[in-house]
Amino acid sequence: RGFALIMGVALPVGVPLAAYALLWSRREEIEGRKTRLGGPELNVLAFYFRTYSAKCWRWTVIDMQRRLVPCWLMAFCTDSTTVLVHSLGSSYAFVLVWREYEPSWDAQADQLGYSCAWFVYICIHALVTSIASEDLGTNETFVASVLILLAFGIVGEIGWLGARFRKADAVEGNG
Repeated sequence: RGFALIMGVALPVGVPLAAYALLWSRREEIEGRKTRLGGPELNVLAFYFRTYSAKCWRWTVIDMQRRLVPCWLMAFCTDSTTVLVHSLGSSYAFVLVWREYEPSWDAQADQLGYSCAWFVYICIHALVTSIASEDLGTNETFVASVLILLAFGIVGEIGWLGARFRKADAVEGNG
């Protein structure tokens, strides 16, 4: 149990800190890159920042935290409603910040990130709604159908944008 508690703190704090330290040590090369992947000196780290613009190399760590904090809350908080409300609030805040900051390398990636962030928010909202379904009188089949349709929409958007990314990589010489 002690080891699990140590790892429960080390993972959500240590991994993002280590990633930030790696990126910070090469920030000048990352900020100076002309393509998404950068030069050969950045090949090892490119998976961290390739979707973000040169000035937004920190967003990988921000996105890591966005994903890890709800998991961390689930480990240490026994009340599922509290976890869902915190997850809902943090997801909504992330959607707004994403929209305003536009951290991606290009407009298509911003569009996809924004759509996926809203989908996460809607899924968490559906979980909150399902907890209160008797009080609200919601139809779970309807909510599930909407989520499935949204998921298919995002898969279609990913396919469409993926084709555009492949074309962009071919033009940049990275494909």
